[in-house]
Amino acid sequence: FREGSFDLRRTAPNLLQVRYSCRRLRVVVVGGPRLLDVLAEYTRLSGRPRVPPKWALAPWKGRDVHRSREEILADVEQSRRHKLPASVLLIDSPWQTGYNDLTLNEEQFREPDAMFARVAALGFHVCFWITPFVNQQNVADMRGIHTWASKTFQPAAAAGYLVKSQ
Repeated sequence: FREGSFDLRRTAPNLLQVRYSCRRLRVVVVGGPRLLDVLAEYTRLSGRPRVPPKWALAPWKGRDVHRSREEILADVEQSRRHKLPASVLLIDSPWQTGYNDLTLNEEQFREPDAMFARVAALGFHVCFWITPFVNQQNVADMRGIHTWASKTFQPAAAAGYLVKSQ
């Protein structure tokens, strides 16, 4: 890939400008009188999405923060005890040792293998909340979270993967 930019009406309200340092560039613009027409043409070109599995469309169970293994198990066990329909347990932040280092905080969630086995036995799929960024410094708002940069930050910075302001 080559470095380039798209200016979609930022410079001027009627300007679309594309800048790339390459000999050939193929840009496909899909338009139509209605958004439905645009979507139909776009998916004809790019491929129609598959229908997600039924469990992904059923109700999800989550809370702002699961502070412990006990809170996770209480949520799924109470859902089943009260016969609530749910198929996904959403584990929101914080759950990692550092923001977006993708390492489960085992001080927060002890015996994770047994915990996740129980969640699965009750018919739940697990979904972890993540974001598209990494931290140079973390807030230790839960035992087991470190304050230094997430382990994914330095490799991403060194490879030039991080967005920079101009």
